Amino acid sequence: MDINKKTFYTITFGEFISNVGDRFQKIAFPILIYQEFHSSFAMGGMVIIELLPQFLLGFLMGYLLDNFNKKKILLWSTLIPALLCSVIPILSKYSVSIFFYYVIAFLIPLFSTLFQTGFSVITPALFEKEELQKYNSQFQGVRTISKLISPALAGVLMLKFNINSIFFINSTSFLLLFLSILISYIPDQEHKENDNDDIKEIFVGFKENFTNIKLRISLLFTIVVNIAMLGFNATIIFYLQDQLKLSNSLVGIVYSIAGFGSLIAVTFLSTFLNKKDAFILMNISMATIPLVIMASGMVENWIFFGICYSILSGLITIASVSITTIQQQESTVYNIGKILSSSFVIATIFAPFGGILAAYFNWLLNPRLSLVILGLLSSLLVILIKSYEKKLTKKRTAIFVKED
Repeated sequence: MDINKKTFYTITFGEFISNVGDRFQKIAFPILIYQEFHSSFAMGGMVIIELLPQFLLGFLMGYLLDNFNKKKILLWSTLIPALLCSVIPILSKYSVSIFFYYVIAFLIPLFSTLFQTGFSVITPALFEKEELQKYNSQFQGVRTISKLISPALAGVLMLKFNINSIFFINSTSFLLLFLSILISYIPDQEHKENDNDDIKEIFVGFKENFTNIKLRISLLFTIVVNIAMLGFNATIIFYLQDQLKLSNSLVGIVYSIAGFGSLIAVTFLSTFLNKKDAFILMNISMATIPLVIMASGMVENWIFFGICYSILSGLITIASVSITTIQQQESTVYNIGKILSSSFVIATIFAPFGGILAAYFNWLLNPRLSLVILGLLSSLLVILIKSYEKKLTKKRTAIFVKED
Protein backbone atom coordinates (compact mmCIF):
# COMPACT_ATOMS: atom_id res chain seq x y z
CA MET A 1 0.00 0.00 0.00
CA ASP A 2 1.43 3.40 -0.96
CA ILE A 3 1.89 6.11 1.66
CA ASN A 4 -1.09 8.21 0.51
CA LYS A 5 -3.54 5.31 0.80
CA LYS A 6 -2.03 4.41 4.15
CA THR A 7 -2.64 7.98 5.36
CA PHE A 8 -6.23 7.92 4.14
CA TYR A 9 -7.14 4.59 5.68
CA THR A 10 -5.30 5.26 8.95
CA ILE A 11 -7.12 8.55 9.53
CA THR A 12 -10.41 7.08 8.28
CA PHE A 13 -10.13 4.28 10.84
CA GLY A 14 -9.39 6.84 13.54
CA GLU A 15 -12.39 8.87 12.41
CA PHE A 16 -14.59 5.77 12.59
CA ILE A 17 -13.65 5.19 16.24
CA SER A 18 -14.00 8.90 17.04
CA ASN A 19 -17.34 9.18 15.28
CA VAL A 20 -18.75 6.24 17.24
CA GLY A 21 -17.61 7.90 20.47
CA ASP A 22 -19.00 11.25 19.36
CA ARG A 23 -22.41 9.73 18.64
CA PHE A 24 -22.37 8.16 22.10
CA GLN A 25 -21.93 11.66 23.49
CA LYS A 26 -24.71 13.12 21.31
CA ILE A 27 -27.06 10.78 23.17
CA ALA A 28 -25.51 11.18 26.63
CA PHE A 29 -24.99 14.98 26.69
CA PRO A 30 -28.69 15.97 26.37
CA ILE A 31 -29.58 13.34 28.99
CA LEU A 32 -26.99 14.79 31.38
CA ILE A 33 -28.28 18.35 30.82
CA TYR A 34 -31.83 17.20 31.49
CA GLN A 35 -30.80 15.38 34.67
CA GLU A 36 -28.80 18.37 35.91
CA PHE A 37 -31.22 21.20 35.13
CA HIS A 38 -34.67 19.71 34.27
CA SER A 39 -35.28 22.68 31.98
CA SER A 40 -36.61 22.83 28.42
CA PHE A 41 -34.84 26.19 28.05
CA ALA A 42 -31.51 24.56 28.93
CA MET A 43 -32.13 21.87 26.32
CA GLY A 44 -33.14 24.43 23.68
CA GLY A 45 -30.08 26.51 24.45
CA MET A 46 -27.84 23.49 23.81
CA VAL A 47 -29.29 23.08 20.31
CA ILE A 48 -28.67 26.74 19.46
CA ILE A 49 -25.15 26.74 20.94
CA GLU A 50 -24.15 23.66 18.93
CA LEU A 51 -25.20 25.38 15.69
CA LEU A 52 -23.24 28.60 16.27
CA PRO A 53 -19.77 27.23 15.30
CA GLN A 54 -21.08 26.42 11.82
CA PHE A 55 -21.71 30.12 11.25
CA LEU A 56 -18.79 31.64 13.14
CA LEU A 57 -15.94 29.27 12.22
CA GLY A 58 -17.04 28.85 8.63
CA PHE A 59 -15.70 32.27 7.66
CA LEU A 60 -12.24 31.59 9.12
CA MET A 61 -11.93 27.84 8.62
CA GLY A 62 -10.94 27.92 4.94
CA TYR A 63 -8.38 30.68 5.51
CA LEU A 64 -6.75 28.70 8.33
CA LEU A 65 -6.61 25.48 6.32
CA ASP A 66 -5.18 27.15 3.21
CA ASN A 67 -2.53 29.21 5.00
CA PHE A 68 -1.34 27.13 7.95
CA ASN A 69 -0.01 23.64 8.51
CA LYS A 70 -2.89 21.24 7.92
CA LYS A 71 -1.50 18.41 10.04
CA LYS A 72 -1.13 20.66 13.07
CA ILE A 73 -4.68 21.96 12.59
CA LEU A 74 -6.04 18.40 12.41
CA LEU A 75 -4.08 17.42 15.52
CA TRP A 76 -5.35 20.37 17.57
CA SER A 77 -8.89 19.82 16.30
CA THR A 78 -8.87 16.35 17.91
CA LEU A 79 -6.73 16.92 21.00
CA ILE A 80 -8.77 19.85 22.35
CA PRO A 81 -12.15 18.00 22.11
CA ALA A 82 -10.52 15.02 23.87
CA LEU A 83 -9.64 17.28 26.81
CA LEU A 84 -13.06 18.98 26.80
CA CYS A 85 -14.94 15.66 26.89
CA SER A 86 -12.94 14.53 29.93
CA VAL A 87 -13.91 17.76 31.73
CA ILE A 88 -17.69 17.14 31.49
CA PRO A 89 -17.85 14.52 34.30
CA ILE A 90 -15.89 16.88 36.56
CA LEU A 91 -18.41 19.67 35.89
CA SER A 92 -21.23 17.26 36.70
CA LYS A 93 -19.62 16.27 39.99
CA TYR A 94 -19.46 19.89 41.19
CA SER A 95 -22.91 20.96 39.86
CA VAL A 96 -21.62 24.00 38.00
CA SER A 97 -23.61 26.59 36.06
CA ILE A 98 -25.12 25.76 32.65
CA PHE A 99 -22.70 28.32 31.18
CA PHE A 100 -19.76 25.89 31.42
CA TYR A 101 -21.71 23.18 29.58
CA TYR A 102 -22.60 25.70 26.90
CA VAL A 103 -18.93 26.56 26.39
CA ILE A 104 -18.12 22.88 25.82
CA ALA A 105 -21.21 22.42 23.64
CA PHE A 106 -19.90 25.29 21.49
CA LEU A 107 -16.25 24.24 21.30
CA ILE A 108 -16.59 20.52 20.50
CA PRO A 109 -18.68 21.01 17.29
CA LEU A 110 -16.34 23.87 16.36
CA PHE A 111 -13.28 21.62 16.32
CA SER A 112 -15.21 18.70 14.81
CA THR A 113 -16.25 20.93 11.90
CA LEU A 114 -12.65 22.04 11.50
CA PHE A 115 -11.49 18.41 11.33
CA GLN A 116 -14.15 17.35 8.80
CA THR A 117 -13.36 20.24 6.46
CA GLY A 118 -9.63 19.74 6.97
CA PHE A 119 -9.85 16.10 5.93
CA SER A 120 -11.80 17.08 2.79
CA VAL A 121 -9.02 19.58 2.03
CA ILE A 122 -6.16 17.06 2.32
CA THR A 123 -7.90 14.26 0.36
CA PRO A 124 -7.21 15.87 -3.07
CA ALA A 125 -3.53 16.07 -2.11
CA LEU A 126 -3.49 12.28 -1.62
CA PHE A 127 -5.26 11.12 -4.80
CA GLU A 128 -5.81 11.97 -8.46
CA LYS A 129 -9.01 13.84 -9.37
CA GLU A 130 -10.64 10.80 -10.97
CA GLU A 131 -10.11 8.83 -7.73
CA LEU A 132 -11.69 11.35 -5.38
CA GLN A 133 -15.27 10.11 -5.69
CA LYS A 134 -14.22 6.58 -4.73
CA TYR A 135 -12.38 7.67 -1.59
CA ASN A 136 -14.97 10.30 -0.59
CA SER A 137 -17.65 7.60 -0.75
CA GLN A 138 -15.54 5.20 1.32
CA PHE A 139 -15.07 7.87 3.98
CA GLN A 140 -18.82 8.56 3.95
CA GLY A 141 -19.48 4.82 4.19
CA VAL A 142 -17.41 4.55 7.36
CA ARG A 143 -19.38 7.43 8.90
CA THR A 144 -22.65 5.76 7.91
CA ILE A 145 -21.65 2.47 9.57
CA SER A 146 -20.72 4.33 12.76
CA LYS A 147 -24.12 6.04 12.67
CA LEU A 148 -25.89 2.66 12.40
CA ILE A 149 -24.10 0.89 15.24
CA SER A 150 -23.68 3.76 17.72
CA PRO A 151 -27.20 4.09 19.23
CA ALA A 152 -27.44 0.41 20.24
CA LEU A 153 -23.88 0.40 21.64
CA ALA A 154 -24.56 3.63 23.55
CA GLY A 155 -27.68 2.10 25.08
CA VAL A 156 -25.77 -0.99 26.24
CA LEU A 157 -22.95 1.12 27.71
CA MET A 158 -25.33 3.39 29.62
CA LEU A 159 -27.03 0.32 31.10
CA LYS A 160 -23.71 -1.20 32.17
CA PHE A 161 -21.91 1.98 33.27
CA ASN A 162 -22.94 5.43 34.51
CA ILE A 163 -23.49 8.25 32.05
CA ASN A 164 -20.16 9.94 32.85
CA SER A 165 -18.29 6.94 31.43
CA ILE A 166 -19.63 7.87 27.98
CA PHE A 167 -17.70 11.14 28.06
CA PHE A 168 -14.46 9.40 29.00
CA ILE A 169 -15.04 6.90 26.15
CA ASN A 170 -15.51 9.76 23.71
CA SER A 171 -12.37 11.46 25.03
CA THR A 172 -10.43 8.25 24.41
CA SER A 173 -11.86 7.97 20.88
CA PHE A 174 -10.63 11.50 20.10
CA LEU A 175 -7.17 10.56 21.39
CA LEU A 176 -7.10 7.54 19.06
CA LEU A 177 -7.96 9.83 16.14
CA PHE A 178 -5.21 12.19 17.32
CA LEU A 179 -2.70 9.30 17.22
CA SER A 180 -3.86 8.19 13.75
CA ILE A 181 -3.17 11.72 12.45
CA LEU A 182 0.13 11.94 14.32
CA ILE A 183 1.58 8.82 12.66
CA SER A 184 0.25 9.71 9.19
CA TYR A 185 2.02 11.48 6.34
CA ILE A 186 0.19 14.61 5.24
CA PRO A 187 1.69 16.47 2.24
CA ASP A 188 2.87 20.04 2.74
CA GLN A 189 0.37 22.61 1.53
CA GLU A 190 0.98 24.45 -1.70
CA HIS A 191 0.79 28.24 -1.48
CA LYS A 192 0.01 30.82 -4.11
CA GLU A 193 3.06 32.66 -5.39
CA ASN A 194 3.63 36.00 -3.66
CA ASP A 195 0.93 35.07 -1.14
CA ASN A 196 1.09 37.47 1.78
CA ASP A 197 -1.62 35.73 3.85
CA ASP A 198 -3.81 38.84 3.63
CA ILE A 199 -6.95 38.34 5.74
CA LYS A 200 -8.95 39.55 2.71
CA GLU A 201 -8.22 36.13 1.22
CA ILE A 202 -10.97 34.84 3.52
CA PHE A 203 -13.54 35.94 0.91
CA VAL A 204 -11.82 34.32 -2.08
CA GLY A 205 -13.85 31.13 -1.57
CA PHE A 206 -17.11 33.04 -1.92
CA LYS A 207 -15.88 34.62 -5.15
CA GLU A 208 -14.73 31.27 -6.58
CA ASN A 209 -18.05 29.63 -5.76
CA PHE A 210 -19.88 32.21 -7.85
CA THR A 211 -17.33 32.44 -10.69
CA ASN A 212 -16.97 28.77 -11.63
CA ILE A 213 -20.23 27.43 -13.17
CA LYS A 214 -19.90 23.92 -11.72
CA LEU A 215 -19.11 25.29 -8.27
CA ARG A 216 -22.03 27.71 -8.50
CA ILE A 217 -24.52 25.00 -9.48
CA SER A 218 -23.14 22.68 -6.78
CA LEU A 219 -23.58 25.44 -4.20
CA LEU A 220 -27.17 26.10 -5.27
CA PHE A 221 -27.96 22.39 -5.09
CA THR A 222 -26.34 22.23 -1.63
CA ILE A 223 -28.68 25.00 -0.47
CA VAL A 224 -31.72 23.18 -1.89
CA VAL A 225 -30.82 19.80 -0.38
CA ASN A 226 -30.15 21.39 3.04
CA ILE A 227 -33.51 23.18 3.00
CA ALA A 228 -35.34 20.06 1.81
CA MET A 229 -33.73 17.72 4.34
CA LEU A 230 -34.13 20.07 7.31
CA GLY A 231 -37.81 20.40 6.43
CA PHE A 232 -38.11 16.62 5.98
CA ASN A 233 -36.33 15.87 9.27
CA ALA A 234 -38.49 18.42 11.08
CA THR A 235 -41.60 16.56 9.88
CA ILE A 236 -40.58 12.92 10.44
CA ILE A 237 -41.42 12.51 14.15
CA PHE A 238 -44.61 14.57 13.87
CA TYR A 239 -45.75 12.43 10.93
CA LEU A 240 -44.79 9.04 12.38
CA GLN A 241 -46.03 9.55 15.93
CA ASP A 242 -48.77 12.16 15.66
CA GLN A 243 -50.37 11.02 12.41
CA LEU A 244 -49.38 7.35 12.02
CA LYS A 245 -49.39 6.74 15.81
CA LEU A 246 -46.19 4.65 15.76
CA SER A 247 -44.49 3.46 18.92
CA ASN A 248 -40.95 4.54 19.77
CA SER A 249 -39.60 1.13 18.72
CA LEU A 250 -41.22 1.36 15.25
CA VAL A 251 -39.86 4.88 14.83
CA GLY A 252 -36.42 3.44 15.60
CA ILE A 253 -36.93 0.79 12.92
CA VAL A 254 -37.78 3.47 10.34
CA TYR A 255 -34.55 5.32 11.15
CA SER A 256 -32.57 2.07 10.90
CA ILE A 257 -34.03 1.34 7.46
CA ALA A 258 -32.95 4.81 6.34
CA GLY A 259 -29.40 4.17 7.52
CA PHE A 260 -29.13 1.05 5.37
CA GLY A 261 -30.19 3.08 2.32
CA SER A 262 -27.24 5.39 2.85
CA LEU A 263 -24.89 2.41 3.31
CA ILE A 264 -26.05 0.82 0.04
CA ALA A 265 -25.50 4.14 -1.76
CA VAL A 266 -21.88 4.52 -0.62
CA THR A 267 -21.21 0.87 -1.56
CA PHE A 268 -22.37 1.58 -5.12
CA LEU A 269 -20.44 4.87 -5.22
CA SER A 270 -17.17 3.25 -4.20
CA THR A 271 -17.55 0.32 -6.62
CA PHE A 272 -19.84 0.50 -9.67
CA LEU A 273 -20.20 4.30 -9.80
CA ASN A 274 -16.70 5.38 -8.73
CA LYS A 275 -15.67 6.23 -12.32
CA LYS A 276 -18.88 8.08 -13.19
CA ASP A 277 -18.84 11.84 -13.69
CA ALA A 278 -19.62 13.49 -10.32
CA PHE A 279 -21.54 16.34 -11.95
CA ILE A 280 -23.88 13.90 -13.73
CA LEU A 281 -24.45 11.90 -10.52
CA MET A 282 -25.21 15.12 -8.65
CA ASN A 283 -27.78 16.13 -11.26
CA ILE A 284 -29.48 12.73 -11.25
CA SER A 285 -29.70 12.55 -7.45
CA MET A 286 -30.91 16.15 -7.15
CA ALA A 287 -33.63 15.57 -9.75
CA THR A 288 -34.85 12.49 -7.85
CA ILE A 289 -34.66 13.71 -4.23
CA PRO A 290 -37.75 16.00 -4.43
CA LEU A 291 -39.78 13.22 -6.09
CA VAL A 292 -39.00 10.80 -3.25
CA ILE A 293 -39.87 13.43 -0.61
CA MET A 294 -43.16 13.97 -2.42
CA ALA A 295 -43.84 10.22 -2.65
CA SER A 296 -43.14 9.70 1.07
CA GLY A 297 -46.26 11.70 1.92
CA MET A 298 -48.59 10.20 -0.66
CA VAL A 299 -49.28 6.86 1.05
CA GLU A 300 -50.22 6.78 4.74
CA ASN A 301 -48.20 3.70 5.62
CA TRP A 302 -45.10 3.49 7.79
CA ILE A 303 -43.46 0.69 5.77
CA PHE A 304 -43.86 2.69 2.56
CA PHE A 305 -42.49 5.77 4.33
CA GLY A 306 -39.52 3.74 5.61
CA ILE A 307 -38.71 2.57 2.07
CA CYS A 308 -38.94 6.15 0.76
CA TYR A 309 -36.76 7.36 3.62
CA SER A 310 -34.18 4.68 2.80
CA ILE A 311 -34.09 5.68 -0.88
CA LEU A 312 -33.91 9.34 0.11
CA SER A 313 -30.96 8.69 2.45
CA GLY A 314 -29.14 6.94 -0.38
CA LEU A 315 -29.80 9.79 -2.80
CA ILE A 316 -28.70 12.40 -0.23
CA THR A 317 -25.48 10.46 0.26
CA ILE A 318 -24.83 10.35 -3.50
CA ALA A 319 -25.56 14.08 -3.81
CA SER A 320 -23.33 14.93 -0.83
CA VAL A 321 -20.36 12.85 -2.02
CA SER A 322 -20.75 14.15 -5.59
CA ILE A 323 -20.88 17.79 -4.48
CA THR A 324 -17.78 17.38 -2.28
CA THR A 325 -15.96 15.68 -5.18
CA ILE A 326 -16.90 18.49 -7.60
CA GLN A 327 -15.68 21.12 -5.14
CA GLN A 328 -12.37 19.27 -4.71
CA GLN A 329 -11.91 18.78 -8.47
CA GLU A 330 -12.77 22.36 -9.42
CA SER A 331 -10.80 24.09 -6.65
CA THR A 332 -7.26 25.34 -6.91
CA VAL A 333 -4.87 23.77 -4.38
CA TYR A 334 -4.34 27.01 -2.47
CA ASN A 335 -8.05 27.95 -2.32
CA ILE A 336 -9.73 24.59 -1.65
CA GLY A 337 -10.25 25.24 2.07
CA LYS A 338 -11.83 28.62 1.44
CA ILE A 339 -14.11 27.20 -1.27
CA LEU A 340 -15.31 24.30 0.88
CA SER A 341 -15.86 26.45 3.98
CA SER A 342 -17.64 29.31 2.16
CA SER A 343 -20.00 26.81 0.54
CA PHE A 344 -20.64 25.31 3.97
CA VAL A 345 -21.44 28.73 5.47
CA ILE A 346 -23.82 29.79 2.69
CA ALA A 347 -25.73 26.48 2.71
CA THR A 348 -26.00 26.54 6.52
CA ILE A 349 -27.43 30.07 6.51
CA PHE A 350 -30.28 29.03 4.21
CA ALA A 351 -30.96 25.62 5.84
CA PRO A 352 -33.31 26.91 8.62
CA PHE A 353 -35.84 27.94 5.95
CA GLY A 354 -36.62 24.23 5.55
CA GLY A 355 -37.60 23.94 9.20
CA ILE A 356 -39.67 27.13 9.03
CA LEU A 357 -41.53 25.93 5.94
CA ALA A 358 -42.16 22.50 7.47
CA ALA A 359 -43.45 24.01 10.72
CA TYR A 360 -45.81 26.29 8.82
CA PHE A 361 -47.25 23.58 6.56
CA ASN A 362 -47.51 21.10 9.45
CA TRP A 363 -49.55 23.71 11.35
CA LEU A 364 -51.62 24.81 8.35
CA LEU A 365 -52.33 21.38 6.88
CA ASN A 366 -50.88 18.08 8.13
CA PRO A 367 -47.51 16.26 7.96
CA ARG A 368 -48.44 14.19 4.89
CA LEU A 369 -49.37 17.22 2.81
CA SER A 370 -46.37 19.08 4.22
CA LEU A 371 -44.06 16.40 2.75
CA VAL A 372 -45.82 16.59 -0.63
CA ILE A 373 -45.57 20.40 -0.73
CA LEU A 374 -41.94 20.30 0.42
CA GLY A 375 -41.18 17.89 -2.43
CA LEU A 376 -43.00 20.08 -4.96
CA LEU A 377 -41.13 23.22 -3.84
CA SER A 378 -37.79 21.40 -3.92
CA SER A 379 -38.55 20.08 -7.40
CA LEU A 380 -39.38 23.60 -8.59
CA LEU A 381 -36.08 24.91 -7.20
CA VAL A 382 -34.13 22.12 -8.95
CA ILE A 383 -35.86 22.96 -12.26
CA LEU A 384 -35.03 26.65 -11.83
CA ILE A 385 -31.36 25.85 -11.08
CA LYS A 386 -31.08 23.61 -14.16
CA SER A 387 -32.67 26.36 -16.26
CA TYR A 388 -30.20 28.84 -14.81
CA GLU A 389 -27.31 26.47 -15.59
CA LYS A 390 -28.39 26.20 -19.25
CA LYS A 391 -28.56 29.99 -19.46
CA LEU A 392 -25.05 30.33 -18.02
CA THR A 393 -23.68 27.64 -20.36
CA LYS A 394 -25.20 29.32 -23.43
CA LYS A 395 -23.82 32.67 -22.36
CA ARG A 396 -20.32 31.24 -21.87
CA THR A 397 -20.48 29.42 -25.22
CA ALA A 398 -21.52 32.64 -26.95
CA ILE A 399 -18.55 34.47 -25.40
CA PHE A 400 -16.12 31.76 -26.58
CA VAL A 401 -17.57 31.82 -30.10
CA LYS A 402 -17.30 35.62 -30.21
CA GLU A 403 -13.66 35.50 -29.06
CA ASP A 404 -12.80 32.91 -31.74
